[in-house]
Amino acid sequence: MKIVLLLLSFILSLSLSAAHAIMFEDARGMKPPQPSYFFSNQPEIGRVVEGEVLRIDGSDLLIADQSGNEVRLRMEDSTVKIGAIKEGARIEARVNHDDYALSIISDR
Repeated sequence: MKIVLLLLSFILSLSLSAAHAIMFEDARGMKPPQPSYFFSNQPEIGRVVEGEVLRIDGSDLLIADQSGNEVRLRMEDSTVKIGAIKEGARIEARVNHDDYALSIISDR
């Protein structure tokens, strides 16, 4: 019985040290690489688009981004809108991988 308990405590300490190594920084301040399977069930956060609204066409926005490229964004009923979103406004939009706006913040 003592051998079984000793063996179980040894296995537990190994698993805890592995979890500690994954979650915390080492002495040099560097985090170990994270296995992708830890994040495979996480929803996609998307990207941020900043620029000026050139045109509004129904639920679509045509934006001139900071590089001068035109980007078309789609708004839905679930899109969080802060400020007046109109032509000429400077906006910051968080969009998903299909360019649907999750949130839009206007400076006007």
